Amino acid sequence: MINNKYKDLYLSTYKSQLKKMADLLLALEKNTKSQNLIENIFRLIHSMKGAAATMGYKKTVHAFHAMENIIDSAYNQSLIIDEEVMD
Repeated sequence: MINNKYKDLYLSTYKSQLKKMADLLLALEKNTKSQNLIENIFRLIHSMKGAAATMGYKKTVHAFHAMENIIDSAYNQSLIIDEEVMD
């Protein structure tokens, strides 16, 4: 069972990371070809996935893994980020 102290820390960190994610995604929407933004989004998602795994949140890990795959495809340019993808 996860100690509430760690759960509170996770949730606090998660909230700030979601805010950062929103900011990065808004920036990417304006500059869809920015590899730097794509790399930063990937790193953030990867960190969030690791924290969720540590907490035992399997469904959250699965969701972050799917997000990682999408961002990885954008990084490798097998997926073009456009308005449809961003929506």
